[in-house]
Amino acid sequence: MKFVRWAAASVLALLAMFGPAQGQTDKVIAIRAGHLFDSKTGKLLENQIVLVKDDKIAAVGSAGEVQVPVDAQVIDLSKSTVLPGLIDGHTHVFGFGLDGVKSGGPPFASGVGPFPHGTQAAEFAYLVKYRMTPSQAIQAATTVAAEMMGWQDRVGSIEKGKFADIIAVSGDPLKDITELERVKFVMKGGQVIRDDSK
Repeated sequence: MKFVRWAAASVLALLAMFGPAQGQTDKVIAIRAGHLFDSKTGKLLENQIVLVKDDKIAAVGSAGEVQVPVDAQVIDLSKSTVLPGLIDGHTHVFGFGLDGVKSGGPPFASGVGPFPHGTQAAEFAYLVKYRMTPSQAIQAATTVAAEMMGWQDRVGSIEKGKFADIIAVSGDPLKDITELERVKFVMKGGQVIRDDSK
């Protein structure tokens, strides 16, 4: 009998040690995106689903391709444009120094500043004013900045396996870049930080 209790206690201890990390669960979040900015192609995709598990993107694709689990928490951004989290060139790229930047690598990352903290999105209007397309301006703060940091496998686009750093705006930032100054939804590492979409 002592052995059975010892074995049961050992199994419970192992489950506690090797089970999900604290704060992580098997819960899946499904984001219904009316439009999703594909930062690799610079185009908007329609009617997309992003599945998030813990702090990573588990799947992304059209609503016809990606099955939403029945027990998933659904965040309805079907009337919004969903984008990857934006990387501030001053604090993220240049804060790490330029040692990791490859010669012949990406020519630009966002960070035209100086803008007071919390108003950095105003730089997108300047980038577009001085001849970048809205798509290029967004890419400067997503895929290009991620590549400059050597983090393109972790951030910069909404793809399976990358961190679930996601924002949403009401309108189309490819038609009006100032939409990025009115972010209504923020997810960082799978955690909803702001949701004004309701």
